[in-house]
Amino acid sequence: MNLYQKYKFPQKKEKGQIIVIMALMFIGLVAIVGLAIDMGYMFVSYSRLRRAVDAAALAATSQFREGYTNENLVKEAHQFLDLNGITDTVDIKIETCETNPEIDASCASASPRKLVRVEVTQTVPMFFLAVLGFHSVPIRVDALSEAASVDLVLLIDKSTSMAQTNSGHEANPKDCNQPTSDPNGGSDLSEGTTTNPLGLAFPGECHPFEEIKKAAILLVRRMFLAHDGNPGYDRVSIVTYDRFPKVELELSDNQTLVENTIRNLTVYEGEGKCPWPSNILASSWPDQTQLFEGPCRLHDINGNFEQMWCASLDLTGDPRGCMITNSGGGLKVAGNVLGAHYPTGFAGSIPPSRTTALWVVVWLTDGYTNAGFTNDGAQDPQTIAAGNSGQAFCPNDTWGPIAPNGNIRFCVDQDARPTISQLSATPPPGNAVFAARHSSGDTAHYDPDDYARDMIDFVTNPDTDTVRPGQGALLFTIGLGNQITFVNQNEIANGFPPLGQTLLQYGAEKGGGIYYAAPDAGQLDTIFLAIANKIATRLSR
Repeated sequence: MNLYQKYKFPQKKEKGQIIVIMALMFIGLVAIVGLAIDMGYMFVSYSRLRRAVDAAALAATSQFREGYTNENLVKEAHQFLDLNGITDTVDIKIETCETNPEIDASCASASPRKLVRVEVTQTVPMFFLAVLGFHSVPIRVDALSEAASVDLVLLIDKSTSMAQTNSGHEANPKDCNQPTSDPNGGSDLSEGTTTNPLGLAFPGECHPFEEIKKAAILLVRRMFLAHDGNPGYDRVSIVTYDRFPKVELELSDNQTLVENTIRNLTVYEGEGKCPWPSNILASSWPDQTQLFEGPCRLHDINGNFEQMWCASLDLTGDPRGCMITNSGGGLKVAGNVLGAHYPTGFAGSIPPSRTTALWVVVWLTDGYTNAGFTNDGAQDPQTIAAGNSGQAFCPNDTWGPIAPNGNIRFCVDQDARPTISQLSATPPPGNAVFAARHSSGDTAHYDPDDYARDMIDFVTNPDTDTVRPGQGALLFTIGLGNQITFVNQNEIANGFPPLGQTLLQYGAEKGGGIYYAAPDAGQLDTIFLAIANKIATRLSR
């Protein structure tokens, strides 16, 4: 008999507990995954909203021009938000220094700035967190964008070729520059106007200068200048050139003053009326002291204008002082205007240079460059001492045509030389002329085209250039008419490129702008508006 029996304790039933634990773990895992998904979606939504708001701010800033309204900015911002799929927004704010001076401390500065602040608040739906009662979460993104204020120099060639009649003949520049007696002259530039919009005595008979002035005013009206008591952000200067450069207007934000200055521009009239009629040879004129060094207006015996002529060239064969397209001088003055270094004798004020502004030069000419003086910068040619032709850039071997294949462009050697800073460069293989004249820095053949190229470098090179620091300006160039692309038989025979077009292309390339060819003056409106749009969309210097 077994006195000892095993006692069996009751077994605990543990079946099903692991299911509860797994269920709790699964709920936690789902919560973690859900939180990660919701937070990830919110992060993606924030990133997408950030990109959309940045784009909207940039787009709104590009509308910051003369005549804008806050509605324009809001509309443009909304369009970019819609394009990025940002439609379920709670609030959108578009503010400028005018609507809210507190968007940036610089709003209180003396120099106005083109600032636009875009703030967007968007609701982001939650998926898994909605179980816990969080159905949506607001996210807010703001962006502050600035378009550079613009300092623009209009550089306009006003040589006598700018005054042509409808039939293509040379007009008397003196007549073109006479103001009209029409009280409505210059009062309207709207499309389809029947009044004389430029105030000329002979409207329609001074091409392409009339079209140039009209297009220039349209360009100015696309900028943000002070008008009707409203503040201005941009400034415009007018610089012209013929034999010598001239500052017609210092940098100004006064739209009315700028437009009136453009309307009152005159083409080059020469140094005066020739003291003899065309039926008398200059060499036989009794008092040679009355002869002008530069071109004069030649009339017939009845007093009718015939053409521009230069007595010194006729009498001596020396073309210095007779050439009238001094692009280099104009470029030099334009660059200095941006830096507040004005020509000697300038009677106007000198507004301070704005290094934070976008510096732009728009250069318009209708011919190749054939003049340049070492003393460019004198404001009034009358103040320049007599004999300035001796200071002209005009190589001796360009003083007259040499038949049959010699140089037939006065003062231009036609080799499309590089700038002085490039004279030590290795000449192209096989180019004997280049090698002979430039490998040793041959300044004896330094001509007006070379001078203009050096001044292009001055206008466009950044101030950080260690070799030849410049102003760092954008340069847009416009070649008007057919003379820009004209090549004569000598140039064709020697493979020379068109002098005018080559120079303008060089300028646009160096200046980060665009070269526009305008064979017809009627294209100027479109070109000037295209330039205005490109300037307006530049957001920084």
